[in-house]
Amino acid sequence: MNPNPVIVGIDQAIKSLAKGNGDPVKIAAALTTGIKFLSDVIKSLKEQNAELMEDTERLIDKIEELETDQEIILNFLQGQGIDMTYVIRKSKSDTTDANL
Repeated sequence: MNPNPVIVGIDQAIKSLAKGNGDPVKIAAALTTGIKFLSDVIKSLKEQNAELMEDTERLIDKIEELETDQEIILNFLQGQGIDMTYVIRKSKSDTTDANL
């Protein structure tokens, strides 16, 4: 993977500053461009994080709905006289088999 040219420019500007040589205008330009680039990256990451948090909240809500549905179904099946021990054991074995 090739390094980002903006990051390379920042690195070179810092090295030039450390050595005490280089064109101050070019060094300032590289650092300014680098800071703007990093600021944009951070902004983008914050937006992506917010989207992920929203997606996570929706998934949690959906899981809670499914758990409620499961409980309703299990109660219905028990009311019909179905042996829930077998149903639960069979369900777990199906899940295990699917994960193989």
